[in-house]
Amino acid sequence: MRWIFLALARSGWGEAVLGLRIARRLVARGDSVVFLVHPALARVFRGEPIRVEVLGSERGAAFTRRLKKLLRFHRTEAVVLSDLLMAVTALVRREAPDALALDLPVIGIDTWHLRELGGQLDTHPDELLTLAPHLASHEPSLVPVPFCRPDSENAALVLPGGSPSSTVEKRAIRSELGLPNRPLVAIATAGWQHRDYNNQVVASFQRWLPSRLAEALSQIDADVVHVGPKDLPLGRVTVHERRQLSAPNFERLIASCDLLLSTNVSATTNATAAVRGVPVVCAVHTGPPTRELPWPFQAWPVGWHRALGTLLAGNPWSAVLNRTEITHPGALETAVLGALPGGKSRDEILGGSADALSVLRAVPPPEGVLDRHK
Repeated sequence: MRWIFLALARSGWGEAVLGLRIARRLVARGDSVVFLVHPALARVFRGEPIRVEVLGSERGAAFTRRLKKLLRFHRTEAVVLSDLLMAVTALVRREAPDALALDLPVIGIDTWHLRELGGQLDTHPDELLTLAPHLASHEPSLVPVPFCRPDSENAALVLPGGSPSSTVEKRAIRSELGLPNRPLVAIATAGWQHRDYNNQVVASFQRWLPSRLAEALSQIDADVVHVGPKDLPLGRVTVHERRQLSAPNFERLIASCDLLLSTNVSATTNATAAVRGVPVVCAVHTGPPTRELPWPFQAWPVGWHRALGTLLAGNPWSAVLNRTEITHPGALETAVLGALPGGKSRDEILGGSADALSVLRAVPPPEGVLDRHK
């Protein structure tokens, strides 16, 4: 079987990784996979046994012609959108919304399970994104677990490979990556979390959260390694900055850390940490607006509070995330300290993660769902 995966959004790093996890399984069974990607995503695929072609700046009819030429050249039998929402949005921006009118199956990785959300995403309370009906009900689709509930239609388990690293392995990885052999907290951010939204309220929130993280982490004897497109200002905290890494190196970096402090409940990095035996603590605000926080959020700085709350309700994955109210005095400090080695809650957190993963592993693999649609 010959597959083309489309990862077209500049800031869709996590979505590209989700597709990559599926593609690895297809390649392992002998299928052919080619990724067509935005130039900003090329680094994700370094070291992968998967062919990658970077799409340039073509727009409109020129883009559609190039896409169809590549599909013919690779004798493509099915197309996978990684993911559905970002791929379609990227095509609209390229003025090529009809580029996917193909005589091939076009399968969308429906990261948000858009049908369950009623075709709406709450970017924040002042802005509700309503999706076109044909997008919200796109078929065929693959609904990735653990982010979506395991009982969803077309559900498929999309987890990274790997297992917990030993102390010796962690030290070796840190030495190779130039990281210290002392308590180490990982924070990973994406381009969309730093970009200019042309909104003063969002900009203020973008500045406030790092200052709150700095306040909490300055009280804990640990360094931070931040992987993201821009530096994360954390005051007096010692921060080791890393830019976008290849997927294998990023996974190894996370595996070498003692804790993942997440500012995005929906991040694919949370699954990387859980599978590698690294506790996850997610900083959230689910209460009413405050002077510093203009709206509830589960994905800084945009919100997605209603959408994520819907997808995680009754979902075993929620036990892995250890969502911590960032406005509760001392709550974040206590959560981080407790999850680090020697902390009071570390064993309980790791045990809860292992139990949740055990339940979720009963979900069918993605290749089975894709095969039904081809």
